[in-house]
Amino acid sequence: MYRVGHAFHTCGCVGPGWIPKSTSDYREYLASRKKHYEEQLEGIQNSSDASPEAKKEAAEYWSSRIEAVDQELMGVG
Repeated sequence: MYRVGHAFHTCGCVGPGWIPKSTSDYREYLASRKKHYEEQLEGIQNSSDASPEAKKEAAEYWSSRIEAVDQELMGVG
């Protein structure tokens, strides 16, 4: 999960946060992460406030996150 952007950290009072209990739960989690990353990518591409350099940097970041999720999905099967 860390490879696709999920870090386990909280204040410590409720544990490490959500952990998938099955492969199908993990696939659903990955699909939701991918959708979120795609929305972020679309948002930056459609932004009129960001400079071209900022758009490029953000697009590279979100594209790399999407690619990481795709690779993880292929590994999960």
